[in-house]
Amino acid sequence: MVSTGIFGFVGLFPLFVMGGGDLLDQIPVEVYWQQRGVTVSHDAMVGFLSADTEQADVSTLIQKLGDTSFEVRSQAAAQLQALGQKAENALRKATESDDAEIRLRAGELLQKLESNTQQGRIDRLMAIRTLGEMKDKSALPALEKLVASQRLFEADYARRAIAQIKDDPIPAVKADSTLLKKHLWMLPKECGYVAQADLSRTPPTRIEDIFKIFSDAIGPDESNRMRQEMHEVLLEAVGQIGNMRLRTATIGVAEKVDSHNGFVVAILTGRYDKQTVEVLITEELGDADEESDSVRPSGIADVTIYQPQSDMAFIPVSNELFVAIAAPDDDQLPIEAVVHALKTGKGTLDQNTAMAELIRQADTTKPIWGASCLTDHLWKTIGMDRTLMPIGTIQDLHYSMDLGADKSRFKAVGRGSEPANVEASGAMVKAWARVGSGALKELPADEDIPPALQEKLNNITRFLDGIEYKAEDTTLTVTAAYEGNLLQDMATLPALWFMQFSREMKAAPAPPQPQQAVPVQPVPRQAVPAQP
Repeated sequence: MVSTGIFGFVGLFPLFVMGGGDLLDQIPVEVYWQQRGVTVSHDAMVGFLSADTEQADVSTLIQKLGDTSFEVRSQAAAQLQALGQKAENALRKATESDDAEIRLRAGELLQKLESNTQQGRIDRLMAIRTLGEMKDKSALPALEKLVASQRLFEADYARRAIAQIKDDPIPAVKADSTLLKKHLWMLPKECGYVAQADLSRTPPTRIEDIFKIFSDAIGPDESNRMRQEMHEVLLEAVGQIGNMRLRTATIGVAEKVDSHNGFVVAILTGRYDKQTVEVLITEELGDADEESDSVRPSGIADVTIYQPQSDMAFIPVSNELFVAIAAPDDDQLPIEAVVHALKTGKGTLDQNTAMAELIRQADTTKPIWGASCLTDHLWKTIGMDRTLMPIGTIQDLHYSMDLGADKSRFKAVGRGSEPANVEASGAMVKAWARVGSGALKELPADEDIPPALQEKLNNITRFLDGIEYKAEDTTLTVTAAYEGNLLQDMATLPALWFMQFSREMKAAPAPPQPQQAVPVQPVPRQAVPAQP
């Protein structure tokens, strides 16, 4: 049985759908150092950066890892392992060597090294971040040395901290748009729905901001309890897998998908520690010999397929690329097609003529977009008989979203078969929006909704009221604008449920207390006088 660690790794990704960012950024520095038992100061933070920062010249030892002599290779490996973190940068670079022997042995050494230094790497990143938030100018020399660091995340964190101290704009880490396009066409041809998100172009959202809304809605005590639990989960995750960053997501869903058919493929880019994640997965799967079907080579150098359960597979490709696949069972998993796409850089989606044409019509330049062929199977899957409503005549759909910190725009374009039904479909969408808006407006005035949450609800109400449609022959276009941070505001809506649940619990009558049995006191017997 696989423990929750593997699923926790994938399960943390929804945190980033609210906006691009790092897992480590979701943990306040004061919470982290309190958990570590460290008092924050300049000397303490710089102390974390000074240990083993000087890298040794180990180029000769690296080359010996590929020597034909076993003894030479073993001695070189032993010396590199003894150098520890001083050889880290060279070993990391060697994992990309053209020599397969060097690449393999450098990876093994780096894995051993990193398994012993996970906490130290996170301490260093948090120390860099803390110095930036402290705006400690005396820390600039130490930070500037790290701008060229080859360690994961360190250069980015150093540049950000330096910008914070100097009050300069924080350097953005943008995704590669050409890579996004490549990943799209790496999907299998059986996809009937595709979507992409470039989270480097969406406003970041911190969990701390959401809990501020929760605090007003459900009270500080309950909010602080939930906040503390979330911090514990994040700290445990960071301790296991280190930091990770999600930049882009490419999603493909099979045209025929239900509880027995179909698949979902997610191609994720960003940054994470591939070797640490592989160690975690391998440990949870147990002995690879006993789990031969769960761990197997992909046919790509240094890339392994992990299948913790019959309905899912993980492929950690590199520190920048991770692929996840899910299906009802292993017969439905398109592992072979995905691996072929990873090897060649090209999938088979372009062979799906209908989807390829629909994608060409979509605005793929937006931060979030998607396209779907609305087949009979899809309508049945979502529990709708398309013959009962005009909107069921819409045959395909593509949408896009522009997301900003202050304003967001949404646009969806559907294509139908009959102009009259297309017009009726637009009217139906408008009517559904009015129903949703009306429900929000009819919330009782005496609910005492906190101002911050009420502002979010007002934004959503205006968004629903502002939905417009335009029907032109067989094409339906729906547009809407949102004032505010759409992703963050949607994430705060659960506060309403918590608030209502809390009130209902308080208002509920107390359950009757069981009556305690009253012991029966024996009645004293009266002495009966003897009859004469």
